[in-house]
Amino acid sequence: MKLFFTPLLLITTINFAAAQTNCDSWVNLQNRFAAITVGDLDVTGNKITVEASFNMTGPSVNIVSKHFGGGDVNYLLRPVRAEITTDISGFVVTTQGASPCNDVLELNKTYHAALVYDGSTLKFYRNGALISQVPASGNLITNNWNTGIGEHAPVVTPLLNGNPSPYYHNQNEGEGFYDESFRGFINEVRIWNVARTQDQIKTYMNAPLPDPTTQVGLMGYWVLNDLQNRQGNATYNGTIEGLAAIGQTNTSCTFIADSCNVVLPVKLTDFNAAVFEKKSVKLNWQTEGETGIISYTIERSESSDFKLFASIGTVNSSGGSTANNYSFTDNTLLNNKLYFYRLKINEVSGSAFYSVIKSGKISGRSYSADIYPNPIQEGIVNIRFNDVAGKSTITVLNSIGQVLITKNVSASPGTVVTIDLKKYSKGNFFINILTENNKIVKKIIQL
Repeated sequence: MKLFFTPLLLITTINFAAAQTNCDSWVNLQNRFAAITVGDLDVTGNKITVEASFNMTGPSVNIVSKHFGGGDVNYLLRPVRAEITTDISGFVVTTQGASPCNDVLELNKTYHAALVYDGSTLKFYRNGALISQVPASGNLITNNWNTGIGEHAPVVTPLLNGNPSPYYHNQNEGEGFYDESFRGFINEVRIWNVARTQDQIKTYMNAPLPDPTTQVGLMGYWVLNDLQNRQGNATYNGTIEGLAAIGQTNTSCTFIADSCNVVLPVKLTDFNAAVFEKKSVKLNWQTEGETGIISYTIERSESSDFKLFASIGTVNSSGGSTANNYSFTDNTLLNNKLYFYRLKINEVSGSAFYSVIKSGKISGRSYSADIYPNPIQEGIVNIRFNDVAGKSTITVLNSIGQVLITKNVSASPGTVVTIDLKKYSKGNFFINILTENNKIVKKIIQL
């Protein structure tokens, strides 16, 4: 996917209600499984509005989610687009990049986003401005997934290439897995079975809804200093998952009433990662219209939750309005390990923006291990290493990704490690074996 940064200053006129959103009533989502779930809140028919205020503190994808993969989407609101599935149009998504200011948002800045479907058009609004829209028709499909404020692991956790939800596989070769969770603050979440107008969205996008129990079409409303559905239907009161903390202070909750209030200083027309001579990953990117850019910091993560990125190098900006080509080669890689890369685009002013995330992997010798018995009937599972793996970490997770057991071992051919699961309930578990240059993931069942 190409990411475009284009200079634009777009101002919209906003009518604020007198009261403004409280800065001390936000949920803070801090890890990949952090979420507030509010039950199986399906919206039926051909009209829906989903809206929320948000402030990203790190890479973030899903704000309000009732889906699992494309095509199984009752509704999905993201910082840059809206998604639904209908019985006529199928999977429908507003076009990311349709507005020049859509692809890049600042971290530590508060925004409002809204999804609106009126039976003929799916629209995505940010800060009251219509960012993108696409034709659609038909009734919304429903599903049995819980609605999540932030991404969450479903009750049933499908395994995709050894990775439990909320990771979905990107079908492009070499792209690996990407994290759909949200990191940061969310508040004022509203789900309606009516299509709200642009003026209605603007009026209360930075203020609490008055008299929520009497609002026509309102199905769910959460002000996240507690878990109550303020619309009145307690069926949809919230439940905390993972490292989600309610009643937190959003220290950057000041809301600026425009869609893209900064002049973006660069157009990033291409960014890719490619394996080079089977021993390194080469990053290439192309820019146009660099204004006030001082450098590009290359950041790398070894974790698929994208939580820890570290700088591995810097390339100075060439500047100017013509196309500039840049590259950086990462030679410090282990075989059979997936690495994730992003660009931190540094301005002279001290501000910074981030690119999309790319991945690369050097293929080498694979290490194998036998895990037996499987299924487990007496609570004991054995892991036998078939190759010299050196220092290895064995982690056992339950079906929603919680770590139950961690063991550090030094493995040679024939090494057998025993794991005792007697104290845990029956069900599915995942064993991750991380060697010095490889990762093995196995699903096991305890009967």
